[in-house]
Amino acid sequence: MVKDFAKKGIVFRVLDLGIESSTPAWKMVIGISESLAEYEWEMILENTRAVQLLAKSERKTSK
Repeated sequence: MVKDFAKKGIVFRVLDLGIESSTPAWKMVIGISESLAEYEWEMILENTRAVQLLAKSERKTSK
């Protein structure tokens, strides 16, 4: 989405951080944010699978 705005010449500025979307610092912040979001998503999936396996094993042992 930000890339689409950049193609149109729109620049975002984060005033309290002193960066804008046309700088290398912005690319770094976005890259870190994307990595953290991906990590969080993977953790959610991993935890969901673990809970599902635990529930499945508990159902088998309770029969």
